[in-house]
Amino acid sequence: GEAAEEPIIEVERIYYRNDPIILGSPPFKAPNDSTYYMNLFGGLMMQTELERIGVPDVRGVYFHDIGGRMFVVVSIKQRYAGHSTQAALQATELASQGGFAGRYTVVVDEDIDITDLKDVVWAMCTRSDTVSDIDIVRRARSTPIDPLIRKPARSYSQSKAIIDACKPFDWKDEFPRVVSSSPEMLDAIRKKWKSLFP
Repeated sequence: GEAAEEPIIEVERIYYRNDPIILGSPPFKAPNDSTYYMNLFGGLMMQTELERIGVPDVRGVYFHDIGGRMFVVVSIKQRYAGHSTQAALQATELASQGGFAGRYTVVVDEDIDITDLKDVVWAMCTRSDTVSDIDIVRRARSTPIDPLIRKPARSYSQSKAIIDACKPFDWKDEFPRVVSSSPEMLDAIRKKWKSLFP
């Protein structure tokens, strides 16, 4: 952001060491030092908050490093029709972590690895319909550090996208099963042809 007026701070003492352990955490383009830990803690805090406000069977929440707090993935075990939408809306607005900055919220089934962006995008491509599973929340709460907020601004709002990348609840038991090799088979192949797999 741009320079702005801030409170005056009077420094009484400065402690330092000649061989620092922490060298700083500059706010560079993500991923950066702060996103590595802030996203993990933010996900854990959001999961706790979602459970507290009544969203059942949240299996995990993860803020992806590449998006900072702008891209959050929520994993649920679907219990009822509308469960995924409920989780998405709560994560986007009511949960303080998502309401702070989250521009994209993706909800996936429990079989998706929320820490693997490839797995998340695969779920988006195979389980979400572009017409019925993507919603836009307009004029939602944001933060002054959002680069899309034009300065100077009297209020901070932005649009947010919700993507339901879960199997359709009404026929999830009939949904095509995932075809993939077992971990044991993949391990055997890697051992047999290890020269081909560096």
